Amino acid sequence: MSKSRIKKVTENIKKVTSFTEDTKELIDATKHALIEAKKLVDKLKGIIDETDFPGLNEIKFPKINLPKSKNIKHNLITYSSSNVDWAKLADGLNKYDLIMSEVFNVDVSKDKSFQRKFNGFYKIRQRPKDFYTTLYKFLEKNKHSQVSFELILTHFYTEFGSIEASFSSKIAATINPNLPVWDSVILEHLKLKKPGSHIPKEERLSRTVALYNSISKFYTDFLKHKLANEMISDFNKQFPEANISDIKKIDLILWQSRV
Repeated sequence: MSKSRIKKVTENIKKVTSFTEDTKELIDATKHALIEAKKLVDKLKGIIDETDFPGLNEIKFPKINLPKSKNIKHNLITYSSSNVDWAKLADGLNKYDLIMSEVFNVDVSKDKSFQRKFNGFYKIRQRPKDFYTTLYKFLEKNKHSQVSFELILTHFYTEFGSIEASFSSKIAATINPNLPVWDSVILEHLKLKKPGSHIPKEERLSRTVALYNSISKFYTDFLKHKLANEMISDFNKQFPEANISDIKKIDLILWQSRV
């Protein structure tokens, strides 16, 4: 093979194998397609299980391996009780207790006092009136259901065309206190970055869900570690009467800890 031919082949290989942004987007789109395909296969399996037609149960479905969540290392969390602003945390805890004591006992779509407390605690500010209306109607309608972060995120994306990760996580964690909150402080502790605005919205939506699932998995695993037990023990010593989830205790400590 001539040198010019070898050079041309080499250049073509580089073009094919270079890991460009387009390639990354294609891989991410493929992951998303796999997730949707798995949902369809699971649905078909459910339909077949409910039928008595002979032969259907002999259908062989392909095994679909979904992409794994990002593995967040537990040693990213550094903790010292002296780095926690316990007085500020106490103020936050009082506000959180008020929200949780009222959310299931008032009509949050109409109760302006609750709305002010919720907006203040979670710093939901300078939004259009219809945003707040939609927020509290959704919370009131779904507060007795175990709705997922993905459902909430998708709902508000459909309503407003924006990806409200932090806001959606706060609704999810209010309905189910065993879910974590997504905010800039937590992302900083875990050395994570939200998907960039240059990514197409549909793909950014999918990546946001995947990242939140990774954060949730981190909390679930972290609660089994010695450091988490130390943090929870310190929290309980400071606030022995607090009746909140362990995940919320960790969340509040990270929120008031200097990174």
